[in-house]
Amino acid sequence: MLEKKFKDFPGDMQALVKNLEMPTFVMPDDPAETATRTEVRIWEKKCDSYAKREEALEQNIQRLYAIVKGQCTESMLAALKGLPTYEDIDEKLVGLQLLLAIKSIVYMFQSQKYLPHAIHESVRRFYLLQQSKNDTTATYLDNFTNVVEVIMATGGSIGNHK
Repeated sequence: MLEKKFKDFPGDMQALVKNLEMPTFVMPDDPAETATRTEVRIWEKKCDSYAKREEALEQNIQRLYAIVKGQCTESMLAALKGLPTYEDIDEKLVGLQLLLAIKSIVYMFQSQKYLPHAIHESVRRFYLLQQSKNDTTATYLDNFTNVVEVIMATGGSIGNHK
């Protein structure tokens, strides 16, 4: 899916969405004083590629913002607008921050329920989690990881309850 929306360097965007963190690029080292013309020319090409990749990332993050915001429901948009950081995110069109804000809203149990009850429910979901016949191992691992992240986000733990 990402390859269709992000034509320039879609792998960078795939890593950003998967890991929810900015990819880091290594800037080319300056050539030595004694570098040949060929080495200098290669270095210039690497610098051009680095700059193009950085620019493409900035544009793709703005595209990501538009795509993600377009998929939000009215209630999610209302919740986002209630965040203190929303105006900054909306002004700068920062897709990664929008994804992180949505994740925090989805995992924010403290404002919705009595915290011990929220922890109890998330731990209960963990213990009831099963792999169905139709689930692949990868799908089950994703579900398992998500349930564990919810427990950690609510301040709970697995097997070591306060």
